[in-house]
Amino acid sequence: MTPAQMYMAVNSVDKGDWPFDVLTAHWSQGGNGNSIMLRFTARTTERAIDIHHAKILTRLAHGMDGATLTRNVQWSKVVVMNVPCRKVRPSLLDDDNETVADQPMHENEAIESFWTPTDIDEQMQINPLYQRLHVTQKPDWTTSSDAMEGRTHGNISFSFEDPHGEFASDLFSRPMYLFNERCPMRVWKERVHVSQCERCWKLGPSHADCKQRCRACAKQGHLEEEHQAHCPQCEKEGWAAEGKECSHFSCANCNATHAADDGICRARSEFVRIQRNRNNARYQRPSGGSGKAQGQRQVPPAGYYS
Repeated sequence: MTPAQMYMAVNSVDKGDWPFDVLTAHWSQGGNGNSIMLRFTARTTERAIDIHHAKILTRLAHGMDGATLTRNVQWSKVVVMNVPCRKVRPSLLDDDNETVADQPMHENEAIESFWTPTDIDEQMQINPLYQRLHVTQKPDWTTSSDAMEGRTHGNISFSFEDPHGEFASDLFSRPMYLFNERCPMRVWKERVHVSQCERCWKLGPSHADCKQRCRACAKQGHLEEEHQAHCPQCEKEGWAAEGKECSHFSCANCNATHAADDGICRARSEFVRIQRNRNNARYQRPSGGSGKAQGQRQVPPAGYYS
């Protein structure tokens, strides 16, 4: 759906049953880019949006399971680690309420199904701090059940509105217990996808008008398959005649002695750092207990996203 289609979807309705107008509609530019940002006119009230949120979702997210509508305020996302992920059969607990573990897991069947997101949310509700949160993404496992096969513990993540960062600071200042175990927490970090042009080997999206370069030495005029034949050092040292594989590399991004797409590249690490900071700009980071967030981004007070 294009921004123009989003705009028309929420504005081309009978105004008698639609007490507000949308000024702008577009896809968000941060994080995963899977949120629609809406900015309403000044006369729009939060109550009106709350009343009509189901209609807005129907028009913008028809057929998208799990779509939500929430106020665009600064928020925090955290990861709770080493959470017990499997239910234990009560009949296989000893007198001290401990799991029977004197036999292999598949024989005593002490480990049953995974805790569901609903189970996790109910467990989180026991925590008084969690009860205070306006949760925007309910707790769920960070990996699929298939990826967790054979494991007894996993990580969960959840997000919540946190305009000033005090809720994240409170969470990190106290221990978190889930399913009878203490679980450490950390700030969520978005996974960064490293894009790289396969013509000039510069970091970033492909460039249609760039010059073809060798991945190994970053020079023009030959491809990687022809690199050794064009390497002056190999020719000088007679490596090609001796059948030695060329290792005279030069990175197109940092000029170090490695191929342009090598994971040890300093420029690649810096690229990842910048992209991660950009992706995480909308997440709060606890600032040493001061209750303030670092790197806050200003957002329009009447903005909503779905």
